[in-house]
This record gives sequence, C-alpha cells and structure tokens, in this order.
Amino acid sequence: TISGVEGGNVSIAGFETSFEVKLEGVGSVAVQEVEATLGKFEILGCAFAGISSSKFSSLSLRECSGNVAVSNTDVRSLVLRRISGGTALEANVGEELVVSQNGGPVLVTNNSFDTFLRLRKIRAAVDARDNTLGEFQVINVRGNVTITNNTLTSLLVEKNRRVSLLDNSWLVLICTANNYICGSTAEFGEMVSQCSSLEPCVA
Repeated sequence: TISGVEGGNVSIAGFETSFEVKLEGVGSVAVQEVEATLGKFEILGCAFAGISSSKFSSLSLRECSGNVAVSNTDVRSLVLRRISGGTALEANVGEELVVSQNGGPVLVTNNSFDTFLRLRKIRAAVDARDNTLGEFQVINVRGNVTITNNTLTSLLVEKNRRVSLLDNSWLVLICTANNYICGSTAEFGEMVSQCSSLEPCVA
C-alpha cells in the first residue's frame, strides 16, 4: 500500500506482482507494463491516472479529481467510479467493465469485453465506438450519448437524455424511459423491445 503521497507523482513500470496493490490519496499516477493477475490493483483518490500496456485480474480507480486513461490493457474486471475529469478507455480487453458516477465525458473506443460494459450515472457526454461487447448498458447519462459502429450481443439504453445509435449491430435492443433516442431500423437485430418510436438521426 502506498498512501498519503499528497500532490506527489507515482510511477510504476515494468513490475510484476501476485500481491494486492493499493495507492491511496496520491497525486498523478502512471502505470505501464505492470502485471498483477492474482490480486487486486486499486487506486483510491488521485489527481490524474494513466494506465497502459498492462495486465490485471482486478483494476479499480475511484475518486480521482482529474482525467483517467486506460489503454492497451488486459483486465478481467475494471471499475472506474467517481472520476471528476474525463475518462478514456481504448484498446482494452477483458470480461467486465463498469463506469459509474463520473463527472466528465467518457470515451470508449476499440475495446473488447466479453460479459458486459456498464456506463451508469454519467454527468457528461458518452462516446462509444468500434467496440465488441457482450451486454452493453447505458443508464442515466445526462450528456449526449453517441454509440457508433459497435458489435454487441445486447444493448440497453435507459433513462438517458439524448441517445444516437449509428451503424451498430446487435441481437437485442432494449430502450426504456429515454428523453430522446434516434437511429436506423436497419441496425436492429431480431429482437427489439420498447424502441418502436425510434427515428432516424438528423445531423
């Protein structure tokens, strides 16, 4: 455990461990080429965080005041919660991804998560494109939601302000209590629930 490095930077590179790692109340965090495939890797309270080219069993980032980026990383379970800045997730692979209660915009590009990806209670915009996912859930997003060119087993969009669905493929689409949602009927899979009022998106 590394704690109380207030305002200071923490850099971890070329590191392999079978133990749990916890960084708490730190400044900026840079993690590169780290392998922690048995225990949890947790960052609780940071200014900024950048994680790349690593492998984790469980990775959790919570209560960071600035931007967070995770790229080119193999992670079975990834949780990002209460991130005040922007969140960028690119070219990651794994099973489960949860982004919840974030203040800044969320960008999700070119990821592959087999089980589910859940975006919930996001106060800014969400842009998800070029991902291959099992179950994709987008719930209670205040900013604009744009979902483009994703291959999905199922998509749930619920209680969002504005949703645009562009050039996606899915087997199941479920729309519930969105203020506005647009897309093309040509994108639908075999099952569509509660999306009968979907209209083409206007640029």
